[in-house]
Order: sequence, then C-alpha cells, then structure tokens
Amino acid sequence: MHVYNRSPIRRLNWKTPIEIFLRNKPDVSYFRTFGCGAYVFIPRAQWKNKLSLHSTAMMLERSKGYIFMRSNNALYYGAQARFIEDWFPRCRE
Repeated sequence: MHVYNRSPIRRLNWKTPIEIFLRNKPDVSYFRTFGCGAYVFIPRAQWKNKLSLHSTAMMLERSKGYIFMRSNNALYYGAQARFIEDWFPRCRE
C-alpha cells in the first residue's frame, strides 16, 4: 500500500494519491530496485578479527527493514547498506 500510494495513476491524470491528498509530490528517493545488489555492513560483533571483511555483497530481497539474500539463499537482516541499482547478482546477463 505504501508504494501504491506513491505511484502515479492514470485516472488521476498521472498524479499519486498522496499528491492529491497532501497537495505536494511525495519523496520517493529512498525507493530501491527489487533484486538489486548491495554491499551490506557487517556489525563489529560478527567480525572474526580486525582484518575481516566489513561488508559483503548480497541481493535486496525486501525493502521493509532491508532484508537481503546471501549467495547461499540465507536471509540476512541489515540496517546499513550501499546499493548498486544497476547490478543484479541473480541475473545471468
């Protein structure tokens, strides 16, 4: 529902329901492309030593609370990530 209310609708002359209700355009800069790659920060408590990786490449699975999928299909919940929205790790090309 959150995304739907911020998506343009034809019958509203390509305006969003939020735009009609609040009379200003919604901020959608925080939306991320589903399935895009991301480098997810690993908390210090999970480091094996000082030289361990501080981030690892994963795929964005869901946007609520940033749920990522590791390469072994395990889900990982993270709060800090750097998204690469033109890289899709599960696509062959």
